Amino acid sequence: MAIPAAPLPCISCIHPCHCTDPPYLSRTPNSPRSLKPRDPPFIAIGAGASSIVYARRNRHNPHLSSSSPARCVLKRSLNTLESDLAIWNEYVMHARVLQSLAECKPTLAPTISVPACHDLVLAGPRFDNWWATREARFPSSEKERGCIAISERIRGFGGKEIDAVDDKLWLDGLCRQAIQGEEEESVLLRVYLGRTKRLSGGTSPGKSELGDYALCVDQMEALELPMEEYARSMAEVLAIMYFDVGMDAAGIEFVIAPPRAKPRERNVGKFQEMGLGGPDSPWISEALGTHTLWLLDFDEVKNVVWGREGLERAAIAFLDNNPYFPRPGQKHKSDRMLWKVFKSRFLEASKMIIGRKSVDEADKLMDMPGAFMNKLEQIVDEKNRASIRLVYSFENIKVGDNPKCAIQDFAFVLSRT
Repeated sequence: MAIPAAPLPCISCIHPCHCTDPPYLSRTPNSPRSLKPRDPPFIAIGAGASSIVYARRNRHNPHLSSSSPARCVLKRSLNTLESDLAIWNEYVMHARVLQSLAECKPTLAPTISVPACHDLVLAGPRFDNWWATREARFPSSEKERGCIAISERIRGFGGKEIDAVDDKLWLDGLCRQAIQGEEEESVLLRVYLGRTKRLSGGTSPGKSELGDYALCVDQMEALELPMEEYARSMAEVLAIMYFDVGMDAAGIEFVIAPPRAKPRERNVGKFQEMGLGGPDSPWISEALGTHTLWLLDFDEVKNVVWGREGLERAAIAFLDNNPYFPRPGQKHKSDRMLWKVFKSRFLEASKMIIGRKSVDEADKLMDMPGAFMNKLEQIVDEKNRASIRLVYSFENIKVGDNPKCAIQDFAFVLSRT
């Protein structure tokens, strides 16, 4: 089913043209409550290119509803027009992905969890009451109001699982030391199926800009994690975003974390308020226990029209992102196997999605999945060939007694590759 694009915001105030009151906006705008001492401040838990991510400081309660303020993150813009529009885009694309995945489950992507998408708060006067009850909870350095996307906070791993990662990867406590000062049960592990780095003593999983930790292929092998199952789930998500929603999937992220716990009270809200996934579809490993694959971060995602230009754009977005997806042209056997599994499942899932469309739409899209895979392999193959030529040419440059000439030769080689 085609999902209509949301109305664009009015640029003058970053306000949606057809906006309904969000759930957290009081229905009595002239009677805001004052900030009470028991209201905890918002703390920064991460930062990206267009936002700072805040959450309420509290000890995690796994039985809270996914819509509880204690289980939410607030992705706040950097008070520029560009970052405000990025937050608006995050909210709209997040909601569209949730709707599409909900319609495709359980046939496709049954093991994928997506955080609930709650509210979009803007800087305009319509949201004065929201700001009046929360503005003081942000750091004093936040002088101006900005656009905020509110979504469910993913429950991360705690000390027990992090210690297990240390033990399994022979890190001698380095991973535990790296998270000193982090909140309990706040660590998410990024899944880099497109990168292999050989394990060596004193090397811990890489820390990202948002405070999460990246596991590469050889590290996941050591932890005995189900990488091929991750690859199939990622392939299904990518096929859905490409050919059901019509997005380029730029900048999306995948992390492994515990599944969403069942709340004590029955939540009968819509999927957008509850999110997708849950305790019925997780994986279990000795090191990390029960966990699932989470999809998040949609602020860079754009619509795509499939054709020659769309293929190019989607391929660039795929390769420019962090290496969550398996990559073609890798030299290690495990990497090549992951790419084979990923490619096969992507083509199968794409065929299923396109087969549900009208005859005219299906005719336009039928060749796109295979063409996209070929495009990726072609780009990577050309890049690898260029790298080989560069190394060979560099090795044959004679420095001799004239370093200046060697530098000129090297510059010439670069220009030819």
